[in-house]
Amino acid sequence: MKKILGLLFLIFFVYFPTYLKADIYDDFTNFRVSLYNKESVEEIMKALSEWENNFATKNLSDEEKLTLKNLFVLEKTSILKNKKKQVYSLLIAQDRECAKFIEEKTIAKVGKWFCLSYGDIKSRLTAYVSWLEVYNTSKLAKQYYEDAIKKDKNFAQGHISKALWLFFAPSIAGGGYEVALKEFNFAVSSSKNNYEKYLALTFRSQVHFKLKHAKEYEKDLTLASTLVQNENFTKHIAKQNKENGKVFFE
Repeated sequence: MKKILGLLFLIFFVYFPTYLKADIYDDFTNFRVSLYNKESVEEIMKALSEWENNFATKNLSDEEKLTLKNLFVLEKTSILKNKKKQVYSLLIAQDRECAKFIEEKTIAKVGKWFCLSYGDIKSRLTAYVSWLEVYNTSKLAKQYYEDAIKKDKNFAQGHISKALWLFFAPSIAGGGYEVALKEFNFAVSSSKNNYEKYLALTFRSQVHFKLKHAKEYEKDLTLASTLVQNENFTKHIAKQNKENGKVFFE
């Protein structure tokens, strides 16, 4: 019996390794939500520093290290957005690392989280590259999101990022608020835990805000506020929407 169990575990480990380590990305999602609910920039920077120090001690594969570093840099650059040179330096460094990593691989050989994180790096870079590069950079970002979703059609984080791409993309490129809303609906329905649903709902609420769907907007923020203990980000979102008419991720 022990030999059979051992053989089954070996087969599972060889053919389904991502299931054994999926928690590292769930943990980062939880960490990301906690950052959104910090009271000050100083608290956020302290948490990022602590995460980075802890990250250095983890025993991870090269892909996991690179993917988590991508996710970390995305959060860090959100805080440093007014320091454009530093932000560009961080993003372009990750872009080059990802390009080097994927150079000798095929998309089939990398995981959905790598595709997602690389797509997000590309998306963020569109604000810093020349107008001649914007189209290709943006197109690559969308392709990586679609690659991630092909690997897992219920990948909520992939649907969130693709929805954001659609939110900002012009209609001629297939974007717009209505198509973004449909993608966010997939994100909400695909969420496998409270933290994923929290992110999906807070982002979707902003599309409802732009479309003047008052009831749906309030419903999303109210439901999101019940999913995470001691959260305050939904109040910040509502305040920003009311005071300047902008969505929180603009």
